[in-house]
Amino acid sequence: MIEFCVFGDPRGKGRPRFKGHAYTDSKTRAYERMIQGAFLQSGESMFPEKVPVGVEVECYFRIPTSYSKRRKGLCRENLELPLKKPDGDNILKIVCDALNGLAYKDDTQVSDMIIRKRYGRDEGYIRVKIWEVKP
Repeated sequence: MIEFCVFGDPRGKGRPRFKGHAYTDSKTRAYERMIQGAFLQSGESMFPEKVPVGVEVECYFRIPTSYSKRRKGLCRENLELPLKKPDGDNILKIVCDALNGLAYKDDTQVSDMIIRKRYGRDEGYIRVKIWEVKP
């Protein structure tokens, strides 16, 4: 199993932009580079081409400072969950796209996916786990 974290507020995949041709916005590209860098720092290698893999992404958001002390406590105990943007599927998409050619040859190899959104203690971050799926 491969596991690594990307620190900073979780981001979702931005919609494609068009200016004569489709392109990816700079914030999405920058976050994909952060994910790639964290994977490379983990020192792990690519899964073989025909091997199915699973990807789990746990997203931790900062608790808003405007929340009351009681509400912050509920967030810390996971009794209140973040119902906010970015959507979980867009976070999963940016992670899977960023790991193309690094963790696996292509994200078509991803057969199992898990996404969770929670509040973290201090700063926002994502934790990514990748494993070989055994049939």
